[in-house]
Order: sequence, then structure tokens, then C-alpha cells
Amino acid sequence: MSLPTISPTNLAAFILEEMGDSDQTIWTEAEILGYIQKVIYDFKIQTLCDWKRAALDDVADQATYAIPETFNFHKMDRVEYDYWNVTPILPRATMAGNGNFESSGNRPFSYMMEGDGLNVLRKIGVPVADSTNLFYIEYFSIGVIVTGGADIDLPTRYIVHISHGVKA
Repeated sequence: MSLPTISPTNLAAFILEEMGDSDQTIWTEAEILGYIQKVIYDFKIQTLCDWKRAALDDVADQATYAIPETFNFHKMDRVEYDYWNVTPILPRATMAGNGNFESSGNRPFSYMMEGDGLNVLRKIGVPVADSTNLFYIEYFSIGVIVTGGADIDLPTRYIVHISHGVKA
């Protein structure tokens, strides 16, 4: 399942309506679309990243997963298992409760990105069976700055920032 996306045209219509100019007497849709493109460009320049979402499929009895280099991984934004939030945890906190980092028979309730190598994710709650498309990571990647395609390639929670930037 993919996340809901929004097109620049839909966002422009929303912004025009929000500013009380849905009949385009002051601003045209083309002007707003130009501002949307500039604000998205500025947002990506400031963060130096693109946002991505990818599955890290479960392998039975495997706790650590190397994030593929093709992801151009930069920084974790959110992790979820079967659409439930998986919380990050520090190694020190985990060792205080269970020094071997072992916990099986459950879904991964937390994850760790330290101690196992560069760009290696450890699932705390070691999967007991193989599964696909249940464990997703949402992350910032070092990638292309200019947007492409018909939809804005950012999660909907960041669209608010784009909207505010256009209105500013």
C-alpha cells in the first residue's frame, strides 16, 4: 500500500481557496504552481534530502538488516510494522533490560540504529517468520533535488510546510 499523495495542481487549488481567491482574480494557478516548485526546491535544499519509504522484509530469526546502498539512506524519519509505529531505542537502554538484545515471538516493537555498523537496523523483537511488506522504513535519502512526476514526492505531513511557504 502506498501513502496518499497530492499533486501540485490540487495543492494550488487548495492554497487559492485558503487565500480566498479560488476564482483567480489576484493570483493565477500558474503563479501558485511556480511558487510551489520554488518552495519544494528550497525545502529540499535546506534538508539536503528527499524523503523515501521502503520495506525491509522480515527474515525468520534475523535481528540485523543492512539498509541497501541503493536507498541512498541518510537519516531515519519513521519506522512502522503493520502500520504501527516502531519506536527507536538506544543500545544502553536495551542492554539495561536485556543484554543480549534478544526478544523473539513478537512483532518488532522497537529498533536500534547503533552498534551494529553503518546503516544497519536492528529489530528489537526478532521476527519468528518470514514476511514481506510489513516492516517499513521512512527515511531521508541523499538524492535528486528537483521534484519529478505528477505527484509531490513528500509525505503529506510535510505538505503543510510547503503550503505555508507558498503563502509567505
